[in-house]
Amino acid sequence: MSPAPKKTLWFIERVDDMYVRLKNKEGLYLNVEKGYLEASNVSAAFFSGHWKLPAAGGYNSIVNRWTGVYIHNQNGKLEASAANTGWWSTQWAMEDKDGKPLAAKDFSLNAYTSLLPNQQMYYKLENLKYDPTPIFLDINKTKSSELTTVADYGGDNSGKAWKFTLITDGWYKISNLKLGGNKVLAIAKNADGTYYFVLTDFANYPNQLWRMIQFKDQTLLNYVTEKKLNPEKFGSIYYTLVSKQHGLEAIKAMANIDDNPRLFSYGFIAGVYNWNPFDLFWRVQPVEDIAAIKNIPLSLAEQNAFIKENVDNSVKIFNDAMLKATPIAESPFKQPVGRIKGEPLSGGAVSGRDLSALIGTYQTEYTQEQWNFAMEIAGKIPMFIYNNTNFETRINISYTDQWGQPVSRNYVPIGPGKVRHFYLDPMCTYISFTGTDTNSGREVYKSTKFYRSKGVKIYLDGNVNDVKESIWNY
Repeated sequence: MSPAPKKTLWFIERVDDMYVRLKNKEGLYLNVEKGYLEASNVSAAFFSGHWKLPAAGGYNSIVNRWTGVYIHNQNGKLEASAANTGWWSTQWAMEDKDGKPLAAKDFSLNAYTSLLPNQQMYYKLENLKYDPTPIFLDINKTKSSELTTVADYGGDNSGKAWKFTLITDGWYKISNLKLGGNKVLAIAKNADGTYYFVLTDFANYPNQLWRMIQFKDQTLLNYVTEKKLNPEKFGSIYYTLVSKQHGLEAIKAMANIDDNPRLFSYGFIAGVYNWNPFDLFWRVQPVEDIAAIKNIPLSLAEQNAFIKENVDNSVKIFNDAMLKATPIAESPFKQPVGRIKGEPLSGGAVSGRDLSALIGTYQTEYTQEQWNFAMEIAGKIPMFIYNNTNFETRINISYTDQWGQPVSRNYVPIGPGKVRHFYLDPMCTYISFTGTDTNSGREVYKSTKFYRSKGVKIYLDGNVNDVKESIWNY
């Protein structure tokens, strides 16, 4: 049995748009400076340490820039020499650091067709996802230094208009119409090692220079076809946006579809909408009318939302005014003064009308249950609902509590002749009650809105088809 092949971890470093250097974990570079293959401290300027990695048939060849020799093992050992390109010994499969196979790709950017934009025009960049609704690269409305991908919306969409300006040798800076060309697209690094798009002042840094190439990733195309995820989009002409700083090295395509985290970058998995700035597919659409993109008509849904927003704002202004005009109620219940039965007698008397109102007597000695209840409602505002109808109803209360949090609670149904007690903090606001018929589940009663807690007794009269409300002060 032949021994298992020894694997070595190599780092790919870009030299230019065509060639890369291959560095091992010891920091030595693969080269043929001495006429044979070795890893050593060869100068970064020496062509003997520059390699091209063309892809064909799912494998990569490794070709030297200086001599044109191929790395192979045709003779049973690793060497670099002239070779027949048809030899399997010149074809290499790549794996990531975890040993998972990578899909072959040509690392030479010049091997791909590049977008040649009209530098006098603006373009929209449509992100290719399985969702049939077109979404475009746009300026984040809440933070102009950040980006997002959204569908067209009514109003100013000039954040979706991008201009390509040639800087050097096929590399462009990309500016935005909405920001007036003052900011350019760049890629930045998070503390955790991930990257994100950002808009910055142009300084001719490599992370601010871009090229769009027709990079067809067969792994993703197979997945799109297999899952029938809008394959017609991927049958059109589209581009991958690559930065001068990172090239294609940052795009990690796994040979096994199930191992490919890039699927999540495109939202190919239902419910996942993350996206990776190293690796996005874009369809490029010229902006023919600058004035039109700044004034897209509102859709019917947006018109309805706009009307609703205005109505909601008007209601809020009215409610806020009513709240301000409504005084804060004072509770009729004070904390009890006295003692619990079985405890030593203490001086003093019951204060206020707390227990006399609740148990009908004036006393200084209580059961534990009476004491606890008196403490619970002390300082609270009573709101009682009396069911004088001829049917059973379930009462719901909704309000904003003293900490500004919305509260909604359902209670056990009350039958005819019964009462439901509520005790609220004086700072509770926007209080309303509803009643639901327990037989049909239909809402049959909606109370007057109380802008603040108020001591009231609400009497419900009538029948399930006609509930009348009368309100008395407590």
